[in-house]
Amino acid sequence: MPNQTAPPPDDAQLLRLLFDRLAADHGKTAEDALAQWRTNVVAIDKFVHEQRIMTLPDPLTLIVDLSPAFFVGQSVGGVYPPGPFAPNAKTILFLPTPSRDATPQQREAFFRDFNEHFNKMIVPHELIPGHYVQFKIAAHQPHKIRAVFPDPLYVEGWGTFCERIYRPHDRRYPRPHRKHVARGSRALRHE
Repeated sequence: MPNQTAPPPDDAQLLRLLFDRLAADHGKTAEDALAQWRTNVVAIDKFVHEQRIMTLPDPLTLIVDLSPAFFVGQSVGGVYPPGPFAPNAKTILFLPTPSRDATPQQREAFFRDFNEHFNKMIVPHELIPGHYVQFKIAAHQPHKIRAVFPDPLYVEGWGTFCERIYRPHDRRYPRPHRKHVARGSRALRHE
């Protein structure tokens, strides 16, 4: 058997090998990541509409862009909804970026962490049907106080729920692969 190695002796090492393999699939620049995120948003918006997973607020009022320079080093990005007093305004997703003075090794580590697989997995959590939809609906509620002061447990619970309802429908990966990634991410979070 040419170039075959023995399997790792335990599950933790196997999961690390799996995550190393997934991390290898990444763009080289912030612009690569931005293009991938925008493609992912279009794909999941289409998917949720076609599969009728939920009723989405239309039209899509979402801007996906790189975090401004003043965010780098103090914030990693995130979803910035318009709030209850301008509910039809645009929502902005700022993507994290490495600092301009990052070494090549730091840039590589950054893009390995924000790899293509992670980015595809997190879109349902952050955007559709996740936080973007959640905040857009909340902004239209008659009780504005709920939109101004959201319950953080509900907010993140909704994002996690959206990841889980989307995972079985994600046809980009074979079912066993999705199961291992989900198990691995849980196992590595509890180390």
